[in-house]
Amino acid sequence: MAVFGRLLFCACILAAFAEQDGATSDRSTATSTVDGFKLLAQGKTYRLRETSFYFQDNNTRRCFTAYVSEKNDNNHEVTLELGYNSVTEDTWPRHKITFTFEHHSGGYNKMITSSGAAPSKNYIFLTDNPECILIAALDDEHHSPAAAVTEARHEQSEGTLRGNCMLWLEDEKETKPNEECYKKYNGTAHS
Repeated sequence: MAVFGRLLFCACILAAFAEQDGATSDRSTATSTVDGFKLLAQGKTYRLRETSFYFQDNNTRRCFTAYVSEKNDNNHEVTLELGYNSVTEDTWPRHKITFTFEHHSGGYNKMITSSGAAPSKNYIFLTDNPECILIAALDDEHHSPAAAVTEARHEQSEGTLRGNCMLWLEDEKETKPNEECYKKYNGTAHS
């Protein structure tokens, strides 16, 4: 069940940045609105690059991906196929999970697991640049007790806890985040 929860968490992050085909500008500043739903595009794949949390897994699961298999614009729902490499079994298990996006801080950037999905998780997209997708888990049990609330000037990330962050990349984009992206991730995840 813990692995399934981690997969859900990863899927949420990927979903937020899929729809930005070819976008290279970072729209995560206080003057623009982050919209994770718009970022995710049907048919796109996202890769988990970094996490700021630890989960007991004994390093047996690697290479997390999220593929956007369905997108419903009317209901703001996205179905992700979450996959990972199981090192101990030498397999690539996949799980389908549907997420509903809610309006939050000016955009559809709050992602929650739809009814029937267990465990329930809530995520906030902190950026919507496909080359630097930062997602925070709001109700993750693995967060640091010293997690801080984001500053008020960052309207799009209002109420998010630091220390529960993931860094995703659109699969067709750069193979690794640039230095500016790592600075944002480290500033968000470890402050």
